[in-house]
Amino acid sequence: MDRQKIELPNVPGIMLSEKQEYDIIQVIATMRLSGFPMDEEEVKNLMLLASGAKTVEERIKELDKKYGDG
Repeated sequence: MDRQKIELPNVPGIMLSEKQEYDIIQVIATMRLSGFPMDEEEVKNLMLLASGAKTVEERIKELDKKYGDG
């Protein structure tokens, strides 16, 4: 099995703990194994959420605006 090192993108102003980085890398790996690789923008959003720079409510509003709210 080919092992690929997962590196998180640089997001200015975002500081994550080792635990937060580990958890995000685990999510990325799980998504890849499930056939749903995450793009850089999705990873950045996870990092913003984990750091507290963005709330879940803010992200939901962004997604509603982008994809419509029905």
